[in-house]
Formats: sequence, C-alpha cells, structure tokens
Amino acid sequence: MLSLSPELELSIHHLAEQSGQSINDFLTDVLKEYQSETEALQRAKQVLAGIDAGTIKTVPLAEVMKEYDLDY
Repeated sequence: MLSLSPELELSIHHLAEQSGQSINDFLTDVLKEYQSETEALQRAKQVLAGIDAGTIKTVPLAEVMKEYDLDY
C-alpha cells in the first residue's frame, strides 16, 4: 500500500476533482505520463552518450533540408 502525506492526498483529491476523474483514474494517468517521460529521458541520455562516444552520427539540419528539398 502507498502511504501519502495528508497534504499530498488532499492535493491529489482536488486535482482529480478538477479534472473530472476518479482519484484512481487521475493517478493512473499521472503515473503513465511520468513513465513515458522517464523512458524518453532515458532514451535521450542513451543517444547523447552515443553521440559523445562517436557511435551515433549527427547530420546538420541544412543538409537534411537540402536532401529532402525542403525550404530552410
């Protein structure tokens, strides 16, 4: 079971009410969003490490735009 401070519990209750969701649905949405953001951050850190290590090549935007005949 999760133990929350009374202040946090009250805040969650109010936010759920304002969103028109049950507390369970609100917290499920919040946790899914947090998970998604955390996974995206981990992927970004892996890519950055690859760029720093030289195992991932970057391409200048101007080059990509020219290759696909897009306005720059």
